[in-house]
Amino acid sequence: MEKPVFILGSHKSGTSLMRNLLDGVPDFFVVPIEMHFFEYTGLWVDYAIRRSLPVNLTFEQVLEHIKKAITATDQKFGGGSVETEQWDIARLLNHLAKLGREPFENGDYRGFINAYMEAIYLALKGELPPKSIRYVEKTVENAEFACFLNKLYPDAKFIHIVRNPYAALVSTRKFIALHGNYPYLGTVLDALENSYYHAFCNPLCIEDYLVLRYEDLIQQTESIMRQVASFLEIPFENVMLYPTTLGMEWQGNSMSGQRFNGISTDPLTVWKDEIHPLEIELVNLLLHHVLNKFGYEKIHPSYSLYLPVKGEKVRKYVANRFYWLSTKVRRTGL
Repeated sequence: MEKPVFILGSHKSGTSLMRNLLDGVPDFFVVPIEMHFFEYTGLWVDYAIRRSLPVNLTFEQVLEHIKKAITATDQKFGGGSVETEQWDIARLLNHLAKLGREPFENGDYRGFINAYMEAIYLALKGELPPKSIRYVEKTVENAEFACFLNKLYPDAKFIHIVRNPYAALVSTRKFIALHGNYPYLGTVLDALENSYYHAFCNPLCIEDYLVLRYEDLIQQTESIMRQVASFLEIPFENVMLYPTTLGMEWQGNSMSGQRFNGISTDPLTVWKDEIHPLEIELVNLLLHHVLNKFGYEKIHPSYSLYLPVKGEKVRKYVANRFYWLSTKVRRTGL
């Protein structure tokens, strides 16, 4: 596998849009799901929303993880991007068992990832990929493994998407909310901090690492995609302006449930009507350096953060306010 492209960023930051804008590029195979190489093979993942501790897995357990993810219908667990009936799951598992077992058992991550990529292509296309194909893959927790991926694939290219922290917090909070109940914000903020941290640090050790703002991608799509084409060392193609999944029109994955064709600019403003003072204060406390680094305007709450949020149960109210107070003491000493 030569010159792979890894798209990085937190949940709801625009990584799916970037992935699907590259879907129609000739000689690219854009993997339509998150592959979670490292989580599924038992490595320690720190990214809070998918945090997992290191564990020794058998190859059969790895195959079971992958099978569950592909057959899931909920995108939070890896599914939802491609209908289950589009997969030839037996082919995928058989190919991966044939070519991936030995690399996995010998700690050869490059060999395992290569086999996993090939197996996905085979399961969706019904044939083995041509040798010249370039793979594009995005997985939210891969930002913390970027240096390892760069060691495995020295010719890899990395594209890291960042989004306004206020908007990212609102959208991710909605993503992990269960049954409409307001969630514990510590998990969301930990995940965002993890991703932004690596957006700051990974370019220091990886040369081919491009950091882009989501807002620029949706407002200046052609300009940004021309920049991406130059970075990937490919000709710019008009297909790079129209997001697709496996060649079919992509209708977005907005947390509002809205479906649209092409690229929507609603994410630029809709969060402003949904953000709570507690969320504003937490971003200002924890991610002020991100606002400064990427040129986002700092905002201030218009009413008290101690008022409950719609759908916030008593236990979550207490947990969220304690998180705010303890974090403030820890970060500022006040």
